[in-house]
Amino acid sequence: MNKMLFPAAGLAGALAVAWVAAGYLQGHPMALAMTLLIGAVYAAGVAELLRHQRATQGLQRAVEQLPAADEGAPAFGTEALAAWLATLPELLRAPVARRVQASGRAPLPAPAMAPYLTGLLVLLGMLGTFAGMIVTLRGTGLALESAGDVATLRDSLAAPVRGLGLAFGASVAGVAASAALGLMAALARRHRTAAVQALDAHIATTLLPHTHAHQQRQALHAQQAQAAEAQQAHHAQQAEQAAALLQALQAQQALAERL
Repeated sequence: MNKMLFPAAGLAGALAVAWVAAGYLQGHPMALAMTLLIGAVYAAGVAELLRHQRATQGLQRAVEQLPAADEGAPAFGTEALAAWLATLPELLRAPVARRVQASGRAPLPAPAMAPYLTGLLVLLGMLGTFAGMIVTLRGTGLALESAGDVATLRDSLAAPVRGLGLAFGASVAGVAASAALGLMAALARRHRTAAVQALDAHIATTLLPHTHAHQQRQALHAQQAQAAEAQQAHHAQQAEQAAALLQALQAQQALAERL
């Protein structure tokens, strides 16, 4: 169901914009231009979210290929890590490598334009509404000034009333496209969050040897072990020197007693 909701939301937004544009194909060039502009902005946002979604799916598949961190399993070495990173989408290879090294604290790239375009679609719909209202009010004023009887007034008001189609049609297209794009962005974020959580679980287990924190701990433990070995060697050398000095003193004492 969740897999179908993302394309369904995109299709619903596209159909709403196409339905509004189809109503403007004859005799409404300004309204059609505004609706096509809304459609172009919506298409740009959908294209970015589709790239983001494909990258997330690639990350999810790659994470599923990681071995479990069993005690008897062989270590996931540097070559294995490089080969695994090569299976990721190119957009995520460097960010995932940085996140592994940073123990899950480095962020992955997120859609940059989609949140902005969601608000822009509403603003374009409002702009179309204002433009339609201006056309309507201007035409209504001219009709009232020039009309001499009821029939002429009715004919004169036909064109201004069509301006309401621009006003409310643009609002419908803008709001519908914004709602669909916002839903798609929310679904994409939730899918990415689930994939990142699975990745972080492996960073804490399978990929732990490749994190900077683990490598620093290992280096610290190695330094401590070397220091302990050096201290033991120093103590052993001091013990040997003390034993040699004691033997020399004993030999001198024995020689003094014989004399």
